[in-house]
Amino acid sequence: MLLDLIKKSELKMIFGSLLTLVLGIVLAVAPEASLQLLTSGIGIVLMIIGIFSIINFFRLTKEERILSGALVIGFLISMIGLFLFINNKVLVSFITTIIGLALAIKGLYKIQFAVNLKSASNEWKWNLLIGILILTVSILLIINPFNGASVFMTIIGIVLIIGSIIEIIESIRIVKDLDKVKELPFEEK
Repeated sequence: MLLDLIKKSELKMIFGSLLTLVLGIVLAVAPEASLQLLTSGIGIVLMIIGIFSIINFFRLTKEERILSGALVIGFLISMIGLFLFINNKVLVSFITTIIGLALAIKGLYKIQFAVNLKSASNEWKWNLLIGILILTVSILLIINPFNGASVFMTIIGIVLIIGSIIEIIESIRIVKDLDKVKELPFEEK
């Protein structure tokens, strides 16, 4: 009984891993289209939220409408959603630029730490090298945020592909091993 449940669970894991594998392939092969689809989806969701807020405003009583900001908020959220849907690279560029700025701060901190560490340790060179690398990546992200996000999506896709393949192989091996077992040692009889 328990053995069959574990086998079914592993088969579901294989199916889930196959879906993740497909997602990884899509992200790795078409990162820009994936980013545009993602931001367009966010735009659509915001438009729907805004429309529901506007509809809810008109469902309120006259007294409730006096103090409600639902109409204005709904309109603004809908307009932001429409803007993101039409200009889907804007959100990606904004987020990537923020990540670039955060990395620049981290890189500069590492460089400062290396300079401060120079008199106390010979390991300062590694901190300096890592700081320069982080700062370089941050500058690239700030200068060209959409391409930076595209590269990032490709890396995520590759990681998903590798992870999915490992999970599929692992699940197949577990199912094969379970086929050889008559009963589990910890299963009650």
